[in-house]
Amino acid sequence: MNRLFPIIVISAFALVFAACGNDDDLDGDKLVVQKSEIDFDANGGKGFIEVSAYHDVEVTSDTDWCIPTISNNIITLDVGVNKELTGRTSLITITKGHEIVKVAVTQGGFIFDMEAIDNLYFSPEGGTNRISIKSVLPLNIEIRNDWLKYEIVDNEIVFEAEPTENNQPRINKITITAGERHVVIPVVQNSYASLLGNWKISYTDIDGILTERDIELTLLQDGQSYIMSGLPYGGACIVSYNQNNGHLVINSGQYMGALGQYAVYLCVSDPIAEQFTISVDAQYEGMADVEKADDVFALSFKDNGTWGRFTAGGLSYAAFSAKITDGEYLGDLERFIGLSMVKQ
Repeated sequence: MNRLFPIIVISAFALVFAACGNDDDLDGDKLVVQKSEIDFDANGGKGFIEVSAYHDVEVTSDTDWCIPTISNNIITLDVGVNKELTGRTSLITITKGHEIVKVAVTQGGFIFDMEAIDNLYFSPEGGTNRISIKSVLPLNIEIRNDWLKYEIVDNEIVFEAEPTENNQPRINKITITAGERHVVIPVVQNSYASLLGNWKISYTDIDGILTERDIELTLLQDGQSYIMSGLPYGGACIVSYNQNNGHLVINSGQYMGALGQYAVYLCVSDPIAEQFTISVDAQYEGMADVEKADDVFALSFKDNGTWGRFTAGGLSYAAFSAKITDGEYLGDLERFIGLSMVKQ
């Protein structure tokens, strides 16, 4: 019996060792990644990493936008939306005992590409307009007034406007949101004829006082231009109608006539740079003001890029000692800073 005991003990230890060896074989010899889905676009979503080990595996992430959770040998990745233009990478660290495996999870940046557009224009008869757009994030489109509808077709937003009543001009507002990107598009529906008549203009005058004045637009050249009358000192100027966008345009360098000893010109001015120009190429453009109430047709005049490095921010009555070819600039008689118009 004494001789058999060591053999029995050794055999028992051998069985225990063999059993332990079989468990390790089931869990794999090394910690390795077997399969994965770790590349994401800006929308994010779910992915996974499948590893060889089933037990005592831990996982961490070095970012808060990629959250890993583990069940058995499957690591699930929960990736949030990337609202930035650039891509990003999250490092997932998987450990089992002394073994470490690192996996880089990548996510593309936010892509938002829309054609440059200042506003949408519709004639009083209504119709459709299209805007090309590409976004990897879902689009949210809001329209202030329901006379304008839309649908998304492939990489375009198709807008359809209803006809106006009694040829009345109107303004709408489109807001397009994708991620953190917000685009506001003014909508104008009018015609040359619909802008004839009475308006109220407002502006900051030469003394810095906010001033209102009643003016009238009357026909000059049908479909193209008006006479704006009712300006200070009995003045009147030419206002052009842009048939492409429904805007009104005032060109610089218009001769307003003689006022006492002065020859007066209507000039586009840059109040910040304290500059003005007599060049007829410089313009001050009346664009749809979407911040006014729904039932108001209002235009706010702004720079349209026609004056080079200066920014059109107003108009001025520039007084000269004589007509331009012979005259010397003497000063301003009046200024119209931040000009806006509301149809009456």
